[in-house]
Amino acid sequence: MDPLSDLDPQQIDQYVVEGRLGVGGYGVVYAAVDPDGRRVALKVLRPELADSPGLRERLAREGEALSRVGGDRNVEIYDVVTEGTHTYLVMELVEGETLQAVVLEDVRER
Repeated sequence: MDPLSDLDPQQIDQYVVEGRLGVGGYGVVYAAVDPDGRRVALKVLRPELADSPGLRERLAREGEALSRVGGDRNVEIYDVVTEGTHTYLVMELVEGETLQAVVLEDVRER
């Protein structure tokens, strides 16, 4: 997990943000803690994109699709928030190496 930058939120709604897990094309994934002390992952739309109804809908569809898949090879979706200051998915936090770290290690071993 990477530390938060000065531009990252310290809290998103009721979630206390601990650090960055990754950055993608339209969002940032944070490690956070919910009010009950459960560690979760928050996939948050970038602030400059959060006003886009199309991206809000896309994130909502992603959350709905992931929650339908289920199984032990997919994270559990706890909540989808598309209204308010932030647009985000609340997901199960899975501990472990990133895909990038696994691929780099595989490349080094060859």
